[in-house]
Order: sequence, then structure tokens, then C-alpha cells
Amino acid sequence: MLNQSRFSGFTLAEVLITLGIISVVAAMTLPSLMNKIQKRDTAARLKNFYSAMNRRLTGLPSITASPVTGLKLWYIMTQVLCTTGLINT
Repeated sequence: MLNQSRFSGFTLAEVLITLGIISVVAAMTLPSLMNKIQKRDTAARLKNFYSAMNRRLTGLPSITASPVTGLKLWYIMTQVLCTTGLINT
């Protein structure tokens, strides 16, 4: 009985090697995971911006009746960017 309990379990070296391997794998995968999250967040924000711009521009009178000037379009884009959170004022 005494001999069996003496050999059960892991040594400190085995635990440290296992933790080292896990940390190396985590360090290699974390940057790509963060990059994917950032790309997905950016895509969601741009879709939100596009949707908000579409809603604002379709609410305007017809382009032939009242052309949207560059300044007015800039004003609308700034409002939409602020409300969607893409920029801070």
C-alpha cells in the first residue's frame, strides 16, 4: 500500500511542462482571436452605419427635386456617425 501511494500523482516538472505548453499555445492563438473579434466589431459598426445612412437618405425628398449637396451630406454623415458610436464628439 505504501508503494502505490508513493507513485501516484504528477511531479512538479510534469505540471510545469504542461502549463508551459498551454501558455505557448494560448500566446499563439490570442492575437488572431483578438483580430477576428475586432474585424467582426468593425463590420457590425459599418453595417449599422450603412443602415442608418440609408434610413436618413431615404427620408429626404427625391434627389431630382432637392439635390443633396456635399455639405448637407457631410452633416448627415456626421450625425449618423455620432449616433451609431463610430465617432465621439
